[in-house]
Amino acid sequence: MCNFAPIEFERLWELSKDHVLSKWGVGRGKKCKISPKDMLFMMLAALKHCGNWETVSSMFGMDASTFQKTIKKYIDMYEPFLYTHLVKGQEALWSMKKITVTWHAFANYPCARYATDVTFQPAVRPTRNFHEVMEYFSGKHRLYGHKVKVSVLPTGVEINCTAFKPGAVSDITMFNGNAEFHRSALRKQQDVGTLYDDGPGVDKFEAFWGVLVDKGYQVEYFRVFQYGFPVLDISDTRVSNLMSSSIAPYLNSGTSYGTEALTQSWKIFTQAFPDGRVQLESLKQLTTQSLIATTITSVTLTNHALKYLFQSLAEGIGDKDERKVGISTKLLNQHIVMRGSVRFDWDETSKRVIGLFTHTDMLTPMVELVGNLEDVSLVFNGALVAPDGRFNVEKATQHQ
Repeated sequence: MCNFAPIEFERLWELSKDHVLSKWGVGRGKKCKISPKDMLFMMLAALKHCGNWETVSSMFGMDASTFQKTIKKYIDMYEPFLYTHLVKGQEALWSMKKITVTWHAFANYPCARYATDVTFQPAVRPTRNFHEVMEYFSGKHRLYGHKVKVSVLPTGVEINCTAFKPGAVSDITMFNGNAEFHRSALRKQQDVGTLYDDGPGVDKFEAFWGVLVDKGYQVEYFRVFQYGFPVLDISDTRVSNLMSSSIAPYLNSGTSYGTEALTQSWKIFTQAFPDGRVQLESLKQLTTQSLIATTITSVTLTNHALKYLFQSLAEGIGDKDERKVGISTKLLNQHIVMRGSVRFDWDETSKRVIGLFTHTDMLTPMVELVGNLEDVSLVFNGALVAPDGRFNVEKATQHQ
């Protein structure tokens, strides 16, 4: 009934007996007539079979309301002990050194200490207003429910489980929200000096072990391009790996097709803003095959950037156009922060990104600096960049 063999149930009871007897049925108030050991059995049965409380409570001849309250109280008492001893305790027990020397490491990625992924638990539709209800709707599963993020060792043992979140919360948001655990669990200890680590990213994150995650193509995109287009050499193949493994060659970016146009756009960004940076702020799933990332882009409008991107403005300065000179003076060496978004469309058949649509609000900070829309329109007239942050790849190629 509870999916435990008698000997397994007895072991679980012996492990937790002292804790249960010290916490259950103590203090003032009406005492539960059911023994603590029987309550453990009933709790396990409820967790195994609880489609609804009426069905499970009838197996024990109890009123559904009373049964529900009693089981929930027992879980609240029992869960912290169980999690501490059988989950958190395993993280300390299985160090990376022990995983390696006992031949339990992942076969393909021995540098990874554990794998982490989200599990989804369906639930009935909440009785709230529309916006609150939609927080619990998972576009991926097309169901209402909750999510938890679980981390598991190569041995199959769980070492961490987050608190549940509404179904609409993205996987990467849950991962980032659990960053404190990951930083602690992945940090290399002093006794691992003899362990060899040649995994991806070890050159930049040598103090940490790897972690296996699912659907990381969106995060990889920002990791590769967060400082613009990197200069490739023999040892740095991140861009080519990303393009070949995660992005379709016929990629649609709204104004152009193909990965070459994407590459050229990032080269223009790097040429204009060598110190520019794009930061990933959040990810939100829209449908089963689409999600949107919000970004923060920071750049400095140097003299080089103004001449390169806003050529008509630069020509006006050369012709001593007072209006354009005044605009350039307002913009020169100003550091601007632009909010934006990137939508990823995923093709399940090819397992690649087939659509990548970017929008960066360059208009708002430019209006704040220049002071009026008329002068801003003059700035963007004939420029290599549009107010929405997209680059004119064709025009940039002609000027090379």
